[in-house]
Amino acid sequence: MRTKKGRNGLLICLVFLYLFPILRLESVANEQENPQDYEVTVTLKLIQVYVTDKSGIPVTDLGADDFEIYDKGQLKTISDFERHLPRIPSFEIEGSKVPVGTSAPKLNRKFFLFFDFAFNTLNGIKDSKRAALHFIDSQILPTDEIGVLSYSANKGLAIHENLTSDHHLVREVVEGIGIKDFLGRAENVEIRYWGKVQEVAAIQAAEKSAVTQSNISGGRHFQSLEKQLELASLESERNLFIQNISNYTKGMEDLGQALSHVQGHKHLVFFSAGIPSSVLGGIMAPPLNKGLAQGTYGETYLRNRYEIMIKSLAASNSSVYTIFSRGQDQNFSMDMDTNLAVKQMPWSDIRNDRQLLGRQSLQQLSEETGGRYYGNIKNYQEIMEEIQNVTASYYVLGFSIDERWDGKYHEIDVKVKREGCQVQSQVGYFNPKPFSEYSALEKKLHFVELAIEETSQFQTPHSFNLTVVPFRKNQNSGLITISKIPKQEIEKISGTTIEIANLFFDDKGNVFDLQRFETDFLKFPKKDIYYYSLTFLPVGFYTYRVVFRNLHTGEAAVASASVEIPEASASDLQIFPPLLTSESRDVFYLKGKSMEEKDGRSKPLGLVNIYPFDLSQYAPVVEVLPSKTEKLFIVLPCRLPGNPQGKLRFHIRLIENGSGREILTTFSVLDNFEEGDIRILHIELQIGRLKAGDYRLDFMIGETESQRESTVSTAFAVK
Repeated sequence: MRTKKGRNGLLICLVFLYLFPILRLESVANEQENPQDYEVTVTLKLIQVYVTDKSGIPVTDLGADDFEIYDKGQLKTISDFERHLPRIPSFEIEGSKVPVGTSAPKLNRKFFLFFDFAFNTLNGIKDSKRAALHFIDSQILPTDEIGVLSYSANKGLAIHENLTSDHHLVREVVEGIGIKDFLGRAENVEIRYWGKVQEVAAIQAAEKSAVTQSNISGGRHFQSLEKQLELASLESERNLFIQNISNYTKGMEDLGQALSHVQGHKHLVFFSAGIPSSVLGGIMAPPLNKGLAQGTYGETYLRNRYEIMIKSLAASNSSVYTIFSRGQDQNFSMDMDTNLAVKQMPWSDIRNDRQLLGRQSLQQLSEETGGRYYGNIKNYQEIMEEIQNVTASYYVLGFSIDERWDGKYHEIDVKVKREGCQVQSQVGYFNPKPFSEYSALEKKLHFVELAIEETSQFQTPHSFNLTVVPFRKNQNSGLITISKIPKQEIEKISGTTIEIANLFFDDKGNVFDLQRFETDFLKFPKKDIYYYSLTFLPVGFYTYRVVFRNLHTGEAAVASASVEIPEASASDLQIFPPLLTSESRDVFYLKGKSMEEKDGRSKPLGLVNIYPFDLSQYAPVVEVLPSKTEKLFIVLPCRLPGNPQGKLRFHIRLIENGSGREILTTFSVLDNFEEGDIRILHIELQIGRLKAGDYRLDFMIGETESQRESTVSTAFAVK
């Protein structure tokens, strides 16, 4: 799968990697995670605390002695303390503003700009975008981290940009939001549905009155049937709308679980029109002949799901600042005719019932997560300034905890000794838990951390050696990647379902290529595994990362390396990086994606097609050479434009990096053959036994009939 993304595409591409087809899927058996006795570790826990007076004004002069922290009812000792105040004065240096006395906080502010495309209007999204850009331009601080999230009915939860202090990048992401995103809207059918209920009820009431007076007409009866059919159709639409709400609450619950692994307090600036209150809590609707209309008392299941969603966000230490994107509190219109019978009914016109809007659901979301609700997005300048003010003053408190891998929840209670203070802080935290208990989204985030950072808050991955070698074939360039996983490391991650992912990042950090497949390590012989792949890539600088992960236990191994694919010379002799091998027969080769596109067809390509050698006798030297090795078998390709059969002169130098001294070696060319203007040399290099350390091999090849020559170097370590 080839993916070229802009700067904001990295997280989207990785988080939703699982939505794309797997290159190769092995049949797997059920595998249970082995119980593990996780040791208890002492960890420093940091929490952010916001303190205001009864008027909501931040209290900024408290010290560590003014606070008390209780963990599951036990008073804890505060070992770390920081006080953060609003904007710091700045001075000018050559036209640039520099903050005075700034230092990196232990916990900075973290904002997520959340665009709800599912429950919104087109104008609401435009206003939300305008408000978000104003917030970025005028309210954030240099140390703030900003992320951009969204939810749509057809795409679900999307991470447009992970938390970053690159505010210019975040602005570019928000500016890129457009009409295409609105296509994921879950149309609010509530207004039309309950309006139709009212029409049918009015007509049925009129029919009853006519029957009583013995003057019912056929036309009126036909109108009643027509409206009932329209209502039945709307009931089907409403059922789909309810399903969209159910999916939404599940996606937001998963988001809360994921955010619980992000350290510190998170502020979600939430742009939405909300879920209509009529769905969650019901509505005062007129009776029909058959009784009350479907949904009159609300949907109990959705109401429970919504409360679970809110608890998940609150437990993740996230406050939600909801901004009602429909604008100010005003009557709204419906796309339906005003029926005379409706006007004559004794009940109020349901079409003006504010239960059909999402205002109350947003208020509940803010209140129960410790955020604030804002009812008119048109006042976005004042709203964004208030969000800045209420979040800019906070305290960071640190205390020690005994961390167990049991996934249990710990309730935290923070108290301020000074009277009249109101406290908002993290309400609790979860101990780490076994990988088998992760949610689907947590497992995706686990992979993302491994892919981007080579580490994880969930587990510390194992490491292994990796070498990346540029190559050329038929005028095309690419990279050969070879990973060596020793038998003892394989045992740590082995299982029936092992995920292997190759990621290529370009010089700007964008994901240029993704490859992923699953395999069964238990079916392989108990030998060192050499995993390799060949990927055609344009000339440029790349960072390659490979991730091995057991999909049942979460045990993982990660390695990465950076390399440049050089430009090919049209006329000069060119030597390519060599492949070093040594004698080894107790290895197993595992081939990843290795295909060559030729004449519109995909053709399998192996390691020996680029660097031919006997796989049954030799194995590549992957970063480290065993200390007992006394000779190397080297595959060295070179390009001789216009003279592929010309005579060559060689020079090889072995340098000890620490001392810079040259070590005496002897070599012989065992064989060479040609493929077009490429000549491949097989060289045996006698190195003797080397002491432990870092070494460099320098190669020089020149033509005897001209002055053309080329050099290349490669490094290895002896352990």
